Amino acid sequence: MAAKKTITRRWLLYGFSFIAVFLLVAAVTLMVLLRSFYYQSAQDVLSGRANLFGRSVSSSLQQTQDFSREAARLVESFDSKEQMELQVLSADGWILASSTGFVPASGEAAEEFRRARGTDDGRAVQTTHNSNGEHIMALTATVTAADGTVIGALRYVVTLRLIDRQLILIAALVGIIVLIILLFTALSGLYFIRSIVHPVEEIGRAARRIAKGDYAYRVEKHSRDEIGDLCDTINYMATEIERAERLKNEFISSVSHELRTPLTAIRGWSETLQQTPDDPETVRCGMQIITDETERLSGMVEELLDFSRMQSGKLTLHFETVDVAAIVRETVLLFRERAENKGIHLQFVGKDALPPISGDADRLRQVFINVLDNAIKYSDSGDTVRVDYAAVGKMVQVVIGDTGNGISAADLPQVKMKFYKANNTRPGSGIGLAVADEIIEGHGGTLDIYSKEGFGTSVIITLPTEQKEQA
Repeated sequence: MAAKKTITRRWLLYGFSFIAVFLLVAAVTLMVLLRSFYYQSAQDVLSGRANLFGRSVSSSLQQTQDFSREAARLVESFDSKEQMELQVLSADGWILASSTGFVPASGEAAEEFRRARGTDDGRAVQTTHNSNGEHIMALTATVTAADGTVIGALRYVVTLRLIDRQLILIAALVGIIVLIILLFTALSGLYFIRSIVHPVEEIGRAARRIAKGDYAYRVEKHSRDEIGDLCDTINYMATEIERAERLKNEFISSVSHELRTPLTAIRGWSETLQQTPDDPETVRCGMQIITDETERLSGMVEELLDFSRMQSGKLTLHFETVDVAAIVRETVLLFRERAENKGIHLQFVGKDALPPISGDADRLRQVFINVLDNAIKYSDSGDTVRVDYAAVGKMVQVVIGDTGNGISAADLPQVKMKFYKANNTRPGSGIGLAVADEIIEGHGGTLDIYSKEGFGTSVIITLPTEQKEQA
């Protein structure tokens, strides 16, 4: 199994290595440029001195009959002995005289002299070591007779000891600076990476604990940056999962209770009818209750199936031309008797016709039934439920309002969320509005809820009148 590549390891392998190589190349380049600069400066000094001194002595060397004696006189009169050494070379390239008084026996200047004779300007510069092993720079300038014959040369020599020492000091200083930069980069990089890795590891631990069901676990936020935002997101996710889990458990409990009630009634009346089969009134009443509870049970199962389809993205809509006004009127008639039995005033004020829309009539009826059922369910005797509709531009609006209990400000943003029930003492599964909102969105419309606790609730359903192509 391949070794795990941590962020720290990858940074050391790629980031730090790149910085180290870059600094090394920069340091080497700097030293090469400095060496070139210092050596060029030394060469410029030699060239300048050769130009100045060469013009003043060339004529005397050209006219002399005894080149060796004249060479000795010139080196004695050389006024820059402390800065450089002047050597006079013979026509064979051998050193005849030197301003230091020491004439090397070897022909250390012979090669340089031959190179100078081969150039157009009669000059050659060479960096080498003399017979004493000293690092030097030498400039050789040939001297010609009147007929152009090379009769000798002047060789200007300067030591590079001080320059080399200076370059070594600079190289050491640059090396120390590079090491300091690398050390600082390593420490700061490791600190920075740790500031990222530690929260990420903590987030990983949190994710694993949440995955195992510890929804109360939260990540501690250490910084106000992207990592901090990630911590907030993980904590928000855990909060939402915890809330969804709680609502799911409440939903299961609520559905179990809702299913138990009609099943208990059906079972009870079935047993009663078996015991009193000859009482027509009892049979009629029992059969009616069984029928009502069966329809109620069927409606609950259908609601659960719709929710399952919505969760899996398989809630389909079958579009056709729909008369919304007719569906609303039918829904109001369906609930009128129930409202009267509960002492609620059900008002229907929609009179004008509405433009037809493209929609699923059965699904829209399901939405209106759900909303009106909630309005009556959460209203008390003496309250009013008002149903109205109107055409607004290219939209159709259906408004169902009540003067019932209303919804608290804390519950209002969540009433359309799945499993959510603002009042657990009321019957219902808590998924009806979630399904209704999904259906309206599928029609390209909106389902908006406005409410104030103690003053009632208004639900505004808006649908477009323009044709919608079936998906």
